[in-house]
Amino acid sequence: MWCGVPVDNVDVNAATEHGVLVMNSPGGSTTTTAEHTIAMLFALARNIPQAYETLKDHQWEKSKFKGVELAGKTLGVIGLGRIGSEVARKCQAIGMKVIAYDPYINTDAHLSSGLALVEIDQIFDQADFITVHVPLTEATRSLINQTTISKMKDGVRLLNCARGGIINEKDLYEAIKSGKVAGAAFDVFETKPNIQSPLLELDNFIATPHLGASTVEAQRKVSEDICRQVSDYLLKNTVRGALNFPQIEVGQVERYQHFVDLAARLATFISQICDGRMQTVSIHYSGEVCDMNLNYLTSIVVRSLLVPVLGEGVNLINAMHVANRRGIKVQETRIR
Repeated sequence: MWCGVPVDNVDVNAATEHGVLVMNSPGGSTTTTAEHTIAMLFALARNIPQAYETLKDHQWEKSKFKGVELAGKTLGVIGLGRIGSEVARKCQAIGMKVIAYDPYINTDAHLSSGLALVEIDQIFDQADFITVHVPLTEATRSLINQTTISKMKDGVRLLNCARGGIINEKDLYEAIKSGKVAGAAFDVFETKPNIQSPLLELDNFIATPHLGASTVEAQRKVSEDICRQVSDYLLKNTVRGALNFPQIEVGQVERYQHFVDLAARLATFISQICDGRMQTVSIHYSGEVCDMNLNYLTSIVVRSLLVPVLGEGVNLINAMHVANRRGIKVQETRIR
C-alpha cells in the first residue's frame, strides 16, 4: 500500500512482475497537502519565515519585509489532480485569478468551478505565482528550468509541494540570484533529506521538510482508507485504488461467479489440449457478461491458460505481464 498521490517512488512494474498487488490511498492527504500549499503561498507572499527569524534575533525590521497581496494576483496551477484542483478552489476563494494547465484536460473543456484552462506557455506568460501539482516523470522532470523561467514574468514566485525535481533547483537558484524570480517555496527537493541545497542560502527562498501530508487528520484518514481497502480486498473480493489491476466493485465477482468459473475452466482445458507454443489468445465476449469488468475476466483467462504451463508463479496480478513478456498476444472482442 502507498499513501499519497504521486507514486513515482513505487516500482509498480517490478511489483506486477512478481504478482504483487499495489494499491494507492491518495484521498486522505488531499486537503492537508492543499492547505500546506496555501500556507506556503501566504508565507512566500508576506515573508513570514524571514520576519520571524529576525524577531528571534531580537531585531524589529518592519520595513525590510514588505510583501505582496494575493487578492487580484494570477495563480498558475500546473496539474489539476486532487490536490491541484483543491488548491485552485481555495485560491479562487481568496480572490486570486486562477488559470490552470493539465495535459489530460482539453483546454476547451468547461469546468463547473469556472476555472480557466490554458496552455502551459500562457501560465508562464501570465502568472504572478506558479504552483506545480504533477507526478515526477520523464516528461515533468525539470519542467521548470532556465528556458521556461525565461518565459515568465519578472518577479514571479514559484511553489513546489508535489515532487522534487519538477523544478530544476540549479536553474531556480540562478533565477532567484538574478532577480528574475522574486521567491520560491519548496516542500520537496530532488534528494531528501536535503539540508545542503544552495537554495537554503537565499533569503527569499523558504522550505519545509516534506510536511505536506503531515497532519493528525491526514494520517488518521489514510490509515482508515488503507485498512478499508485491504479488508475489502480480503473479505469482499473488492479492488479499489489498485495501480496494476482492474477495479472491482463490491459484489461484482459474486454476481458473475458463473462466468468467472466458466472462463477459468475453459482456459485450463484449452491449455491442456493445445500443442505447441502459445502465440495468440482470442477472447470473444457477448451478452450479459459484458456488464462486468472484462479486464478482470481476461486476467482470469490468461492466468488459467498459463498456470498449467508455467506453474504457481503466475497469478491474476502478473498474468498479462507474463503473457506480454512471452510474446503472447491477447485480443478481446465485445458484442453486447
